[in-house]
Parts: sequence; structure tokens; C-alpha cells
Amino acid sequence: MDNSSSRSLRITLLAIGVANIAFATLFLFKPDTLSSLYEDAILDSMHLYLGSGLGAILIVLGIGAFLAFAHPVRHSGIVLLLALAQFLLFLTDVIVLARGQMGAMTLLPEMIYFIITAALLIRYFPAELKEKEKIETPKVEKEDLDTPLFEENNSL
Repeated sequence: MDNSSSRSLRITLLAIGVANIAFATLFLFKPDTLSSLYEDAILDSMHLYLGSGLGAILIVLGIGAFLAFAHPVRHSGIVLLLALAQFLLFLTDVIVLARGQMGAMTLLPEMIYFIITAALLIRYFPAELKEKEKIETPKVEKEDLDTPLFEENNSL
């Protein structure tokens, strides 16, 4: 993994970690602020409960992003998990938009964020080629092909 790819991946992971922790804080501690961002959504007990669960999941994803930020190659599984999570959150917004539950102008900024971050995580995925793990193919010469595998035993 070259230096520019590593730097780009780390910047992306840092942005995802900060955004996830920020939105988790809103979901857990400031649901009224979040409600005003999303067109005055109703804040009943069920929505507050589901928002708390999403906030907890976002904290875990944020911590994972910070772990992967520290060592992207060692934690490449976390990077893959984050890419999948970002894409699925984008897909959730597409479904909400298709159902007409929220307006396009409300969902469009986060949809753009989710698809761009998922694409960046895939683009800069930490894959290293290791020279010592190359498998060498044995060279077969024509003489080796002409010799029989088993010698005939005609002594019987």
C-alpha cells in the first residue's frame, strides 16, 4: 500500500469516525436537534428507543473507524465492514426515498456522504502484495515428459 493511498484511507476513516460519533451523540443525547434536522420527525417513545439503538451502533462503527485509522492494514476487516455499513446506510436512504417517507432534499446530503465514503473505502482498501508469498511454478523440461512414470516389470 503506497503512501498516498494510506493517507487517503486514513483521512476517510477519520472523517467517518468523527461523523459517526457526532451523529451517535445526536441520536443518544440530543434527539430534539436531530428531529429538527429531519423535517420535525415525531419524537415518541418508540422512535426515541430506535434512535438510541442506532446511536449505539454508530458509536461502535466510530470506534472501529478510529481503530482502522491507527492501523489500516492490520484492521482491513474493519475497513471492509465500514464500507459495507456505509453502502447499506445509503441503500436504506434509497428505500426511504422510494417509499416517500422523507423528502429528497432532506436525504440527498447524507446519501451523497454515504456513497462517497463507501466508494473511497473500497478504492483505498488496504491490500498488500507480499513478494515472499509468491508461489513458484516448477519448470518442466521435455525430457521429463518422455520418461515413463512407472517402469515395467516383465520378470513374472
